[in-house]
Order: sequence, then structure tokens, then C-alpha cells
Amino acid sequence: MEKKKVQDPLVKNHQKRILIADEIIFIFPIWWESMPAMMKGFFDKVISKGIVYEQGKGKIFKNNFKYLKKVKMVTVMSTPNWIYKYIFGSPITKIVFRATFRKMGFNKLKWYNFSKIEKMNLNKRKRILESYGRKIAK
Repeated sequence: MEKKKVQDPLVKNHQKRILIADEIIFIFPIWWESMPAMMKGFFDKVISKGIVYEQGKGKIFKNNFKYLKKVKMVTVMSTPNWIYKYIFGSPITKIVFRATFRKMGFNKLKWYNFSKIEKMNLNKRKRILESYGRKIAK
């Protein structure tokens, strides 16, 4: 099968970088229960069939990640965690983890969500960032 051709040099650069990455960290806010349009555009353009993944046998996709060990997603939202998870069904994990990475056969996924950030004072926000920074450094 011929490799897909990409015209946009920025998209090519992103594809090259994620294909050699050992860890990918997506950081974005949750708006209206999902990712912002620019983040969705990244997924639609960069994580594309014929470059980042291939059609496998049957309906299974095969990823082309040679070095990837982990995918992490860091989000902030106004919705309380329990409402997002139990009432809305955690749409972002379905979109990013199940419908994208697990479909490609990649399962080493971790989600860090910070809810109700706008209600926290600056010191509390700094402590959260420092705590997360220590988790990433491990």
C-alpha cells in the first residue's frame, strides 16, 4: 500500500514527532464535555490512516508507534468529576482513549483531570501543578 501524502509541513512535523515519541501528553480544557476544536483538528489531521496507523486484519487498526510507551491526557473543566464520569459517561476518555488509541491497539493510557479549577485560589492551583509535575517527572 502506498503511504499517504501530506501537504501541510506542520502536520508532517507533528506526525514525525509523535511517531518517534516514547510518551505523548495532551493538555487541554474540556469545553462542552469534549476537546476544543483545535485539539480535535490535531487528532483529525495528525493521527491519520496511512501514516500513524494502518488498517489491520479485519476491522482492527495497527499503530505505527515504534517507541511509544505511554499516552497521558491532562484536562481541566468546570464540571465536577463525578458528574462528568457518572452522568455524562466521561466522553473525553471515549473519544481519546477508546475511539483513538485503543482502536489502534495502544492501551497504556492515563488521564489526569482537574475539576472546578476556577473556584480554587492561586495557591491551591500552584500546589496542583507542582504535584502533577512530580508525577510526570517519575
